[in-house]
Amino acid sequence: MIFNTFVFDFGQVIGRFDEYKLAAHFAGDPEDVSLLKEVFYDRSHWDLLDRGVVSDDEVKEMFHRRLPARLHGSIDKFYDNWITAVPVVDGMDVLIKDLKAAGAKLYLLSNISVQFSEHYADSPWLKELFGLFDGLVFSGPIKLVKPQPEIFEYLTKKYALTPGQCLFIDDNSANIEAGKKAGYQTYLFDGDSAALRRYVFGGKK
Repeated sequence: MIFNTFVFDFGQVIGRFDEYKLAAHFAGDPEDVSLLKEVFYDRSHWDLLDRGVVSDDEVKEMFHRRLPARLHGSIDKFYDNWITAVPVVDGMDVLIKDLKAAGAKLYLLSNISVQFSEHYADSPWLKELFGLFDGLVFSGPIKLVKPQPEIFEYLTKKYALTPGQCLFIDDNSANIEAGKKAGYQTYLFDGDSAALRRYVFGGKK
């Protein structure tokens, strides 16, 4: 193993966001599912949530303004329960457990809402997996987001990390570039957990 400390993103690295499948948990009609998906995943809402500058009730009001009244209950249920519907990216739970068993230090650095930081333990697999981590940094509660350099500074100082000895794993190229500027070793994740496994244990992409 060429690194002993790993910093993971969450969305599309640990948790898989299949937008239509997630929305389908909360509506039956395909047209309604598409409407929920379009509104729920609009980055204009989630950018505010990731920065921790809107409340749950405020974002629900934003959703309601864009949806017919018949879908207000569905979008509320979607927002309140999406965390428990998110599946793991194939192979990532096993890889993280294997890294922990090999003695690695594990950290999370995620652009994600206050709601997620308070309720991730409602998902059994997330509760188990995050229980293996040595530290969790969620953007919403601290009002800092990737790729801002300040969030990397926050992570580094909070956990006394040596960036050059850490591998930062993210699926967003702008975040990867910010990680490099902060001194971290980086890996742009493309959904292939087997390739990441080969890299971290064998040193080859």
